[in-house]
Amino acid sequence: MPWGIALDLAGDIYVTDWRNDRVQKFNAFGEFSMAFGSSGDGEGQFNRPNGVAIDPEGDIYVCDWMNDRVQIFDRSGGFKDMLVGHSGMSKWGRTFLDANPDIERKLALASQNIAIKERFYRPISVHVDSEGKVFVADCYRHRIQIYQKLNST
Repeated sequence: MPWGIALDLAGDIYVTDWRNDRVQKFNAFGEFSMAFGSSGDGEGQFNRPNGVAIDPEGDIYVCDWMNDRVQIFDRSGGFKDMLVGHSGMSKWGRTFLDANPDIERKLALASQNIAIKERFYRPISVHVDSEGKVFVADCYRHRIQIYQKLNST
């Protein structure tokens, strides 16, 4: 069952397949190109993928709804990284906006004591802007989390 859709700069189409726990890629003419993912909770596996986005470098971001994370893949579908609602030891910084417009919290980059409420709970949509900021709609926590990839040097 198709759920999310995104286009890359070349016009290729990426569709999340909710029931089959995979992402399918089609060329600009609608011809099937490849698929990646399977059912499960390991790296590269999905449990109801939904939102999908492509960044300017061609990396693919997939909301993995029942696994409470966003997985990141290279353009050939190879697993690269994941976001789980905190920065941990990842190369990502994070800000999240609560549903209350008066609250904006910025959290430390390598915080080791992550409260359960700071993790994703059913991420449903993802968007990557032209500057590489990643916006994740964290559905059941009623907020948007915003990431910016940091220099890894």
